[in-house]
Order: sequence, then structure tokens, then C-alpha cells
Amino acid sequence: MKYQNFQTCNNCGKENPLYANKCENCHHYVRANIVNIDLWSTIWKLFESPVEALKNIIYAQHKNFVIFLTIFVSIKFLLISSFLQSLTDDSVITSKSFIYNTLLHSAIYIAFFLVFSFILNLMLKKFGKSRFKDSYSVTIFSFIPLILSLFFLTPIEYGIFGKHWFIFNPSPFLIKEIPAYIVTFLELILIIWSLIIFWKGLRLQSGSVLFSLIMLFAFLIPLYFIMTFISYILI
Repeated sequence: MKYQNFQTCNNCGKENPLYANKCENCHHYVRANIVNIDLWSTIWKLFESPVEALKNIIYAQHKNFVIFLTIFVSIKFLLISSFLQSLTDDSVITSKSFIYNTLLHSAIYIAFFLVFSFILNLMLKKFGKSRFKDSYSVTIFSFIPLILSLFFLTPIEYGIFGKHWFIFNPSPFLIKEIPAYIVTFLELILIIWSLIIFWKGLRLQSGSVLFSLIMLFAFLIPLYFIMTFISYILI
């Protein structure tokens, strides 16, 4: 498994940016041209071979699906935030303005993803040429496991526990203890796998283990504070 953030031209030996499909020096093709992202193939590869999937995301000329995935990821983070807040305070999710607050909170997460990707792209320029759309797309696609959780686990959680999965009054662990722990365990697996993919994406773009670890924590620390306090921003 290679984490090189460049491609070497077989014709002249020049190192080219990872996103380039032609050598900047001799214009020889260094890889096959990829126009669009194949969503289903990418989802499968993110579990089977994450680095290859992330490379194809960077290679793709058009980052299709990224807008929809951004919305889904932000909604999932909002639900995780609601769950975490309810663990310590079952009164934080009591607003009747559900649609407004969902849009507001989703916008906050989207803004966070954009700002982080912008800063990440600036930092990556120290390791070579990089593009914002690559940094942003890799960040969003890394959380595909959480999107799968949104579409498959969240309906199960709501079907078993109703609103009590997000509003601990009473706790879902008191309603049906074993199913609650099973679903929580599955959620944790998908969260951890998303972070592993994200770290692999950071390492792929930088080629540095240390930098990728630093940026992973630079992502998680502000995200933790956002998820901790966002549920209090209600009307």
C-alpha cells in the first residue's frame, strides 16, 4: 500500500501532483483519465481498499455526489451530537423548530468542513501541489460509513426506541438494554472506520504519517466542541 502524494512519469522521471493525468514536463500520460466518480464502486472500495478509492476520488475531474454527501454527513453528525448531549442532559433537544434547527446545525457542520478543508489545502501545499476540491472531497467521502449508518442504522434506532434514542427521557438503555448496546457498538465501528479512512486520506495527500496524525486531531478537537455545544443553539 503506497501513500505517495505524487506520481512519477515513466517517460522522463519527473514527479507530478497526485491529481495530474499528464506529466507537466513531457506531457506523457501518467495514469488513466477518470471523468466522474463511480459512487457504488467507490463505496465498495472504501471498505475493501480505502487508499485506492481515495486516489480515484482525487483523480476524478468532476467530484459528483459531493454536495449530497456533505448534506448527509452533516445530518448524521447532528444526530450523533444529539445522542451525546442527551447522555448528560436530556433537556437539550426540546425545541419545536425542528426544520429550522436541522438546517442551522447542518449549515454549521458544512461550514466547518469547508473551513477545515481550506486550511488543510493550504497546509498540503508545503508537501507539493494540491487542490481544495480534492481535500474537500476526500474529507467528505471518508465519512461514507457514517452515511450508511444514517440510512440503515438510524431507521432501526428510531424504529426500536423512537425519539428516546435522541432524547434520553427515558434512556434507550433502560427501554431495551441489549439492542441499545448492539446498535451503539455498530455505530462506534462505523465511526472508527470513517476516521481510519480519513486518516488514510490525509496521509495519502501529504505522504507524512506525523502530519496526517496532527491534522486528524486538528479535525477532531474543534469537531468535539461543536458537537458538545451545538445542541444548545436552539430556538
